[in-house]
Amino acid sequence: MELDASPWRRYVALGDSLTEGLSDPDPDRPGAFRGWADRLADHLAAAAPDALAATLEGAVVRLRAAGADVLLATGVDTRQTPILRRVRGKIAIFNAHVWSIASRSGAVVLDQWGADWLQDWRMWDADRIHLTDEGHRRVALAAAAALGLPGAGDDWRRPLPPADPRPFRAAVAEEAAWVRGFVAPWIVRRLRGRSSGDGRAPKRPVPLGLPRP
Repeated sequence: MELDASPWRRYVALGDSLTEGLSDPDPDRPGAFRGWADRLADHLAAAAPDALAATLEGAVVRLRAAGADVLLATGVDTRQTPILRRVRGKIAIFNAHVWSIASRSGAVVLDQWGADWLQDWRMWDADRIHLTDEGHRRVALAAAAALGLPGAGDDWRRPLPPADPRPFRAAVAEEAAWVRGFVAPWIVRRLRGRSSGDGRAPKRPVPLGLPRP
């Protein structure tokens, strides 16, 4: 586990069944245990969302002082993804910071946590990190509505028609392909201190004028 906001960069627990956490069942992993070592890791890692929030607030304060309007976005609820469900609490804590920062600074918030339509996997690309064209369309309209722009409407709130159920074998194959194709490479990049965005140039390094209708 990376520890970005503490004196420790990594935390490793070595021990016996006490460190394993026997008799402390993990509610998110049937048959597994939490234990004091995992709980300590949670405490150590808790400082990272707080530090990130402090950095974010500093940036927002500077932008607001310069006369800019600021649109913040909460993180998406990860309750439906078994692997990402473990960080749901951290996302919720960070989201609380986002709302507090907005309240203190006068920023506007795009609430992605409460957007039920983002829980539909058809809004997400195969990597489950980036949105599809329909997902991007809806987020843009949700942001426009948060900013109070006229004409945003509310069709972006409406759920898609029910999807056909996936056969069990197809679902298992898709999960395995996702882990091999996206989760494993992400872990390797994290271990090497790299990001998929490394080396990418900005899309628009110079601000452009918007075309008038």
